[in-house]
Amino acid sequence: FLAGFTTMCLLLNGPLPLFNRSLDFQTMIFASMCALSGFQLISLGAFAKSYALTEGYLEKDSLFIGLFRIFNLEKGLLMGSSFVLVGTFLAASVFKAWLSFASVGQERKALLAFTIIMIGIQVIFSSFLISIIGMKNGKDKFLK
Repeated sequence: FLAGFTTMCLLLNGPLPLFNRSLDFQTMIFASMCALSGFQLISLGAFAKSYALTEGYLEKDSLFIGLFRIFNLEKGLLMGSSFVLVGTFLAASVFKAWLSFASVGQERKALLAFTIIMIGIQVIFSSFLISIIGMKNGKDKFLK
């Protein structure tokens, strides 16, 4: 996730020379895919761990439980919404540039904006699912 997102940010201003080669927009597309796939893998791990703790397949993990107490549903929704908002502002600035014909070469910024929006949407839905998994009989079972 971090490697993909960092690569996207490095390529935001244009091609990046590396070992007599040039990393360009195609690399940025691949980095976006890596960032999104990496976030999906992190989410899957959190879902599996939440389920295993809730159903008693794993012993309580103080680190994971501490993280769950800090990052609850509301904070996840706030963080995800913030990502969506930032991505939307970036996308709006690209759209505004396209409408004014000032600079039509905004595909790098647009790709970053849409990647940020997708990560924000994933954070929102992941927050809901982890909260649902963690609830058993109306309370957070694995926090007890």
